[in-house]
Amino acid sequence: SAISHALDDRLAHPRRESPPNAGKPWSIDEDAMLDSVFASGGDLKPLSQALGGTLSALESRLVKLGKLPPRSGMRVSVPAAG
Repeated sequence: SAISHALDDRLAHPRRESPPNAGKPWSIDEDAMLDSVFASGGDLKPLSQALGGTLSALESRLVKLGKLPPRSGMRVSVPAAG
């Protein structure tokens, strides 16, 4: 039946869990660590694991901090003009 097929599909492709800090605001210390590792050309993967995020989240944060230009198709939140 369609229902059992949908359930089988769900079991075959379980949802990936979000990283522990997904959606949480960045602290000043986390921004400083990211800036330091990026400026020194260090590997961001260990930092993403230490911060409980993803490489994409670090890339987005670097864009927001003005350290990287946005990639084509990247959704970037821009602070509202005020």
